[in-house]
Amino acid sequence: MARLLPSAGTRLRPVFSLTAISPDSQTIATLTYDNEITIWDAANLRQLQRFSSDTNGIKCIEYMTSDLLAVAGETTSHWNVVTGKLDKQLSPGRYNFSVGWASSTSGGTVGSHNRILNDGTSTYSFDLEGKGTSKTNIATENRIEYSWKHVN
Repeated sequence: MARLLPSAGTRLRPVFSLTAISPDSQTIATLTYDNEITIWDAANLRQLQRFSSDTNGIKCIEYMTSDLLAVAGETTSHWNVVTGKLDKQLSPGRYNFSVGWASSTSGGTVGSHNRILNDGTSTYSFDLEGKGTSKTNIATENRIEYSWKHVN
């Protein structure tokens, strides 16, 4: 009979739960279920850096720059992917978290999960669940705030 499960004492490697690609497409960040972040060279998938995040309930990882990775959960932290060191820890709270980039000729910016952050006329903010929280007119700075009611 074929053995489907590993033998007792075998250490299983965690599966990736989240991935992010750097803005310059040179590195890939992966997060495992045990909060280990690994930075990989995108060209040859060679491991460049590995570090552990103490952020609980991680919902999103996203590159802010080619060298800076944001990790968002119950708190938000910024990590230097070259050194593997914590750059900044934000206090607990609710943060809008979307990072994006676009061609300079596009007139807009698209963030994570294909959310429009800027359409050339207005800027948009989203919460960690992806719900729109505000729209601000660039020319007039008039801001519309959205709130969401959680219903079971």
